Amino acid sequence: MNRRVLAVDDERSVLRGLERMLGDSFELFTAEGADAALERFRQEPPFAVVLSDMRMPGKSGAELLAAVRQRWPDTTRMLLTGQTDIESAMSAINEGQIFRFLLKPCSEEVLTRSLEAGCEQHRLLCSERELLEKTLGGTARVLTEILGLVSPELVSKTRRLQLIVNHLTDQTQTEPRWALSLAASMSQLGCIALPPEILERHASGVGFSERDQTLFASHPETASRMLGNIPRLEPVAALIRWQLGPPQGVALDPSLSAAAELLRVAIAYDTLLERGKAAIDCVSALRRKQEYSPRFLAALESLQGVPATSAARAQIRTISVAALEPGMKLEANVMSRSGAIVVPKGRIVSELVLERLQKYALGAGVVEPLRVSGPYDEVE
Repeated sequence: MNRRVLAVDDERSVLRGLERMLGDSFELFTAEGADAALERFRQEPPFAVVLSDMRMPGKSGAELLAAVRQRWPDTTRMLLTGQTDIESAMSAINEGQIFRFLLKPCSEEVLTRSLEAGCEQHRLLCSERELLEKTLGGTARVLTEILGLVSPELVSKTRRLQLIVNHLTDQTQTEPRWALSLAASMSQLGCIALPPEILERHASGVGFSERDQTLFASHPETASRMLGNIPRLEPVAALIRWQLGPPQGVALDPSLSAAAELLRVAIAYDTLLERGKAAIDCVSALRRKQEYSPRFLAALESLQGVPATSAARAQIRTISVAALEPGMKLEANVMSRSGAIVVPKGRIVSELVLERLQKYALGAGVVEPLRVSGPYDEVE
């Protein structure tokens, strides 16, 4: 368990006293003032607990803990203050969501017990976040696998979208990052309910009628309904529902508005790339619409030169099923000996696809050799 504790005070003598009192029980670090504390947060491994004095020159303890909450939310925040600072401390509790509020003078027993509780709180938060990320990430991968069995083209599109969304998120620091990444990976799930010819006409931009547009515009709602029943995926479902613009009569949580626009920009950009436009022309076309934030368009400009298909095309070669590896791309339909398509052209080989082909090879048999390229890296 992480037992790294950062004690913050503007008085060196107080920090030395805390070192003597707590140094044997915790991995204790000190910082003289808020700016020094923030620098330690930036330069060092995560702290389990930060214990801050209230009154300090420059930034107060309340301002420091609010900043820590914003950038390092897993760190447990505790305030140590005098009786005269009660009113200010209430502000810190509201803004920094303080775990413990301790009054000076504080006994070694009370302080030790509080820091033990703070370290345990940090452990619980980290465990819950890790479990959540692995659970939701696993759910996304399973759904993407299913989508790939239906349409390899849609999987290729989601991989491009992940590249674009991850780049925009890094460049603009848009939150919630985890929800945006998952929304990009699952944004096309609703397309499995659409006729393939509508998807083809939308991708090419040729012969895409008003009726087609009405049907195509229904796919975000379909995907949102599919995901809405999965606990903790509510923000992802909301972003996916808004990917083509605000649905009529539906309100979006204000905290998701920037993320929703980022996903819309990424999808609009990728659609133009699909239709054969150069990257620079795609950005110019989006700018002329005057619908998107300049910061997202500026971030797209810095994306130019990044391949839209996630990797440079490798040389096509022929191999046996036994030599097939995850990450390879199928450059021709894989056919069974009876003439049925086992896996369609364009599919990136995953563990599930590999298992399917191996079992077909042992059973009904597949036509070998296979035409493949790659392997290609997965989008994180």
